[in-house]
Amino acid sequence: MQSTTVDSGANNSSASGPGPGTSSGSEGLGGISSLKLNDGHEIPMLGYGLGTARSRDESEKIIETTVMAIKNGYYHLDGAQSYGNETELGAAIKQSGIDRSRLFVTTKLQRVRDDVAAAFAASLARLDLAYVDLYLIHSPFGASPAELQAAWAQLEDIRASGRARSIGVSNFSAADLAAVLATARVPPAVNQIEYHPYLQHEPDGLLAFCRERGVAVAAYAPLTAITRARPGPCDDVYAALARRHGGE
Repeated sequence: MQSTTVDSGANNSSASGPGPGTSSGSEGLGGISSLKLNDGHEIPMLGYGLGTARSRDESEKIIETTVMAIKNGYYHLDGAQSYGNETELGAAIKQSGIDRSRLFVTTKLQRVRDDVAAAFAASLARLDLAYVDLYLIHSPFGASPAELQAAWAQLEDIRASGRARSIGVSNFSAADLAAVLATARVPPAVNQIEYHPYLQHEPDGLLAFCRERGVAVAAYAPLTAITRARPGPCDDVYAALARRHGGE
């Protein structure tokens, strides 16, 4: 389970510069700094991503660790239909005792070709919530530009209904984003991508593309250099940072 960091498209985890996708300059939900999105809503810049629920034991563990995360100030909670963790996320929210209005909840559409309205309604039912703060298309893979545009139009309708305060995408390339933007009435607020020291998206120009269009970049798997890619050239850097900030 790795956290999500949110950025304006810069090459680090703190936002800078004027306009959409910049830091609000104040502490957000849970005492974590927030980022103002291009639709005016704010998103906590650090979040807690749930794991994948495959068994009853894993389900109970996900609820337990998510409650722990909430009680430690992680009010930005990131789940997904395809990972089977929406029921656990909803249960953790209730068990935490934290008022729903203080939390920022993200979930994702599994398949672009699905009936988006029905998939979203099912997600809300599993979460047992009246709304989510951010609803994302999980992946563009295998979809044509026309299919991405059609799915995005349905997300816009969900946003207009008030059941998703912000809408965005995940794993989108610059070309995928361009296809959506060509017909969008509301631009994506967020593009959530894998982003860490060993995958910085400089060659493909994705961060610059998002920055120029006011689309905030959210990073999933930001701790990969520590959790999955050791040994590596960042090991000494992370060790030095840990010592500086009181870690081991």
